[in-house]
Amino acid sequence: MRLTRLLVAAAAGTALAVTPFAAHADTYSHADAAGDVQVKGFDDDPSAFVTDPSRVLGDVVGSRVSHFPRTVKATVRVRELTRTGRGALTWYAVRTPDRLRWVLVDTTRGRWAGRVAMNTADFRFVPCSIDHKVDYVNNTVQVVIPRSCLGNPKWVRVGLGMETYGATRQWSDDGRVTADVTRAGTYGPRIYR
Repeated sequence: MRLTRLLVAAAAGTALAVTPFAAHADTYSHADAAGDVQVKGFDDDPSAFVTDPSRVLGDVVGSRVSHFPRTVKATVRVRELTRTGRGALTWYAVRTPDRLRWVLVDTTRGRWAGRVAMNTADFRFVPCSIDHKVDYVNNTVQVVIPRSCLGNPKWVRVGLGMETYGATRQWSDDGRVTADVTRAGTYGPRIYR
């Protein structure tokens, strides 16, 4: 009898040890309007942006931000993402109670897997090891930012979007607003740890 109880206890302990526990995270998802990409010439004033509803490349249609105990994960989903042309720049503006950080994922010919960097509000480089994934099948760009790089904040607010480029023009879509990139960097709600 005693041996049976010990075996049952050991089996229960093993089952608990191998059962995966989900990490708790506060999450916010947002759907952005399709067909609201803005375009302007490289030399034009920012106020020259106009809507280009035919542009599907880089047209943000959704996003998701999760605030985990050790990381902040942010994903941008677009209608189309390709390994052609001059590439794309996906940007994340991460606001905390005491700082702003810009996280940029740059994809272009020769580095379609992307290159990621973090900068301060005045665009000074911040050394930080950020994981990223550019998924051309699912049309997503994701970053996983260590909370330590953000000062271990109680909450974050994230703005995000994508820019794509032609020979003489730039297309932009802010994932938080419809057809108005002059308000780029519009933040979502506070997402708590």
